[in-house]
Amino acid sequence: MKKALAIAFVMSLPCWTGAMAQECAIGAVRGMTSVASLDLTDEQRRELAKQADQGSGPAAMRLYEYFEFRELDREAALAWLKKAAQAGHPGAIDALKRYPE
Repeated sequence: MKKALAIAFVMSLPCWTGAMAQECAIGAVRGMTSVASLDLTDEQRRELAKQADQGSGPAAMRLYEYFEFRELDREAALAWLKKAAQAGHPGAIDALKRYPE
């Protein structure tokens, strides 16, 4: 059930549509997704974290997706979502407005 809810939420994010889909493509999902497609290796997580710490909104957004929908770690997900929004990522800014805290 959690998997289906996560997929439904992912599909509702503006990141997955229109021009933003390309920006979200750092290993991201297009169209229907499965939790397995959100997997990241330790090395990928470290590299994305490095990029996000240097101001990459798409990298921070990808980490948000990983922690929100793969690891189901809302605390970590929210931290990465905030970082993506601070970097000016439009999908993150919009999602943060609707994110239940």
